[in-house]
Amino acid sequence: MQDYNIAYSELNISTKWECTLKIYRAKGYNSARLNSCCEVHNIELKHHEALSDARACA
Repeated sequence: MQDYNIAYSELNISTKWECTLKIYRAKGYNSARLNSCCEVHNIELKHHEALSDARACA
């Protein structure tokens, strides 16, 4: 952000950050990795392929 002179306030993001790992573990997931979550929910994934990872996240 410094390299591009972007102020944090310009991002319009909450000042509180949530840890997705903690959220998923609290929901009972043993692993919060993308491939593990996709497996649980039968979501097609070609792991580490950018477009497939993006679609799976969506």
